[in-house]
Parts: sequence; structure tokens; C-alpha cells
Amino acid sequence: MVATNSPRLERAAIEAAENFGVPAICMIDLFALQEIDWIGQPGYANKICVLSEKVMELFLAAGRSADEIVVTGNPAFDYLGGGDLPDKGRQLRELKGWGEDKVVLWCLQTEPEVHPFNGQQGDPTLPLSIEAALKSCCSGNKGVRLYVRPYPNEDMSRRKQFDGVEYGTKDDLSALLSAVDLVVIMSSTVGLEAALMKKPVVSVNMSIFTDDMPFAQMSLAEGVDDLDDLCKVWIKY
Repeated sequence: MVATNSPRLERAAIEAAENFGVPAICMIDLFALQEIDWIGQPGYANKICVLSEKVMELFLAAGRSADEIVVTGNPAFDYLGGGDLPDKGRQLRELKGWGEDKVVLWCLQTEPEVHPFNGQQGDPTLPLSIEAALKSCCSGNKGVRLYVRPYPNEDMSRRKQFDGVEYGTKDDLSALLSAVDLVVIMSSTVGLEAALMKKPVVSVNMSIFTDDMPFAQMSLAEGVDDLDDLCKVWIKY
């Protein structure tokens, strides 16, 4: 049988398969930092399919043997290898009039007051603080633009928008990632998509979800732990 790393039904199915002597494969979509507590146990599924070498290293450290782990990637991201993406990116740059300017993409997220699983206290004002810091960085550098991609459910009519910052909600994500020069995230999977497209990524490691999506730890981004250091990091790109 084949199942994913879902912690309820599919976990139960894999455990049942073991009891009945049915071979099982567990497919892991991302980093599995919570799921490793049980998927990392020897004997849980005959094979586990992981996103990357870094994720494989985590499972090896947890006690799984190398012959039980296969690095398969995630087919959900296969579209990022499309040969037409560079052309789409150039077309989008032309449409927006970006010319030769450096474009920094901030993938806006919401930050809840409390982590839904571990109870960690969050700062809902953090995304806006990051945006303000990025605005300050870009304003002080000629030929640099800040483009903000709001979270899909964000009501932009009810939140502060900065003068000189471009906002967009309808761009094709893959074309946008191809068009920009640098991507800034907290814990969005857009950071992974950008890294897979070989774009420089900066992760602001101040979110309550940073430990769940540790892009810097996975060598997918350069991490920033203080907003005062944000300009120092991204300007070199």
C-alpha cells in the first residue's frame, strides 16, 4: 500500500499494513519535522520517500536505515521545471515595467497570536514589520523595487499599504518567481518553490512557524533572526 505522512487515517493504515504483513510506502511531502516522531521509527513502512538529501539525513539520524529511504522529491513542484518559465518571467517584467531594476518579492503571510499545535505565542504585527523593514531597505537603494504578494485571504483594503511598494494578487506564481531577483519569506512554501527555481531566498526566522519550515536549516535560504540585519543580507544579492 501507498500512503502519505498524514498523522491520522494514513498513519493508521500503514500501522495496520505492518500488522497484516502488507508492504507499505510512506510518501513525505515536505520536511516532516513533526511526523518524524513516528515515521522515523524503524519498521514504520518498508520504504519512505522524502523531499531531499537534507530530509533523508534527518531520518537517518532518527534511526532509519539508508536502504529504507528514497529521495524522490515532490511531484507537486515538477511544474517549476517548465521550459517556458523564463519567457513568462521576462514577459511579466516587461508588463510591469521593471526593466533592469532589481525586484525583491515579499511573500506576505499572516502570523497568528498562538501556534495552533504547540501553543507558542506569536506576533500578528510581524508581517507588517518585515514589510516596513524591506520598504526601508529598498527606498535607500536606487533601482530596487519591493513587490508584495499578499496572502490569498488577506483583506488589503483593511491594512496599511506603503507608498512606493507594489502589491499584486493575480500574478501567476511561477511566472512571478521567474521574474523577480530575490524572494523573502517567513515560512511560506513559496520559499521552497523559489529555491527549486534557483532563486536567492531570505527567510526571516522570527515566526512561530520557523521551526516547522526551517528553510535556512535545510540550506534552502539565508536566515535572518533580527530585522536590523535584513538589509545587510539581501543587499548582497
